[in-house]
Amino acid sequence: MRRGRRGFLLRLLGALPGGVLWRAVAGEPAPEAGAEPAPDERWLELVADAIVPGDDTPGAVAAGVVPRLIESIRGDEHKARLYAGGRALLEAAAHERNADGFAALSTDERSALLRAVGDGAKATPQARAFYLQARGDVLGLFYTSPVGWRGIGYQPPPYAYPSADLPGS
Repeated sequence: MRRGRRGFLLRLLGALPGGVLWRAVAGEPAPEAGAEPAPDERWLELVADAIVPGDDTPGAVAAGVVPRLIESIRGDEHKARLYAGGRALLEAAAHERNADGFAALSTDERSALLRAVGDGAKATPQARAFYLQARGDVLGLFYTSPVGWRGIGYQPPPYAYPSADLPGS
C-alpha cells in the first residue's frame, strides 16, 4: 500500500461510506439519492470492542451488540450519516498515527483513538456527536443484553409465575 499523501487520500476515499467518492473517481455510478450507506459489520465490531472489550468476561461483540446496532443504524438516516462520518474520522486519525487503518490498531489503541477523536481537547462537534452516539448505543445495547445483565449481577424478573392459571400452561 502506498505511503504518503496520495496513498492516504486513496485509502480515505475507499473508507468513506459505500466508497462513494472512490466510485465517483473511478467513474462508477453513484448510489440513489437519499440511500443510506450500509453499515459495515466488521468495522462496527471494532468500534463496539473498543468501547466494551472482552477480557475474562464477554464484551460487546460476544453479547450480540453489533447485529442490534446495525438494525438501529439502518432504521435511522441521521444515525447512519453520523456513523459514516465517524468512520471517516477514525480512519483518518489512524492514518495520522501511521497505521494502515482503524482495524490495524490493537484493541487498546482503538479505545484510546476513539476517546481522543471524540472526547479529546481537539474534538470537533461532528466527532463528539459520533463518539457520544456510538458510546451510548454500545453501552445501552450491552447492558440490556443477558450478557450485560450477568456482568452486573442483575436478575430479571421471572416471565411466568408457576401458580398462574395462564392459557397454554
